[in-house]
Amino acid sequence: PILMCHGFDDSMVPIEVARSSCKALAALGYKKVNLITFKGLRHQLSTLQFEDIMDFYRQLLPQRLEEPCPVVSIPRPTGCIVWMHDASIAGDVDEHILVGRLHQCLPDVQLILQRVPPCREGKSFGRTLLDEITEQLRKASAGGWPLSSVILGGFGAGGTAALLGLLFPQLAGLVSCSGFLADCFPEQQAESGSDQLILLTHGVEDKIVPIASARQQREALGSYGYRGVSFSAFQDLGHHFSVEVW
Repeated sequence: PILMCHGFDDSMVPIEVARSSCKALAALGYKKVNLITFKGLRHQLSTLQFEDIMDFYRQLLPQRLEEPCPVVSIPRPTGCIVWMHDASIAGDVDEHILVGRLHQCLPDVQLILQRVPPCREGKSFGRTLLDEITEQLRKASAGGWPLSSVILGGFGAGGTAALLGLLFPQLAGLVSCSGFLADCFPEQQAESGSDQLILLTHGVEDKIVPIASARQQREALGSYGYRGVSFSAFQDLGHHFSVEVW
């Protein structure tokens, strides 16, 4: 059996290529070829595809429930990532997929996934975000992780919240995906000798938060003396949280 997944709006490898591939495989005698297309998806790996892929795996690799795998003891995590996710436009993200991807590369790091809260009455959006990250960092500290072993990151408004982490220079690093500058953005100079690592990522095709916003963030950070800023732009990616980027 062959499973093919393709984004309906893929401009790099058009959907017609997938259709012609199916016909070519059929002409060669392959009878069990299934093509699944995803509307709104470009040339990217997305959580939208994972359920169909997992169903395909389950059919070919049935679980042997009578012989469960032994439980592996995981040592105390040495670090923590606090991730603020904005689901207002992109929708929820599958925490199990994020944890799985994280543990493949960083098995000793704990993930704390938090949804970006709505704006609270009587407070600006930036102030609401600042209150939320302050609370999440407090919980991380209470859990035994000093700020020096915590990375604060997020997507969308969560990326905006991550940049407010500049108010906590002890943090190990910051990650802002598809974020923008909030009203509480700290207009302050970097601490002398500070090389706090800051990663900015953005989709070139983002129509909700244009990529110019990411360039504005980079320029602002540079003007305040932050030297450890890295910027990555992803072609054919809109305002969408991609597992590939994660």
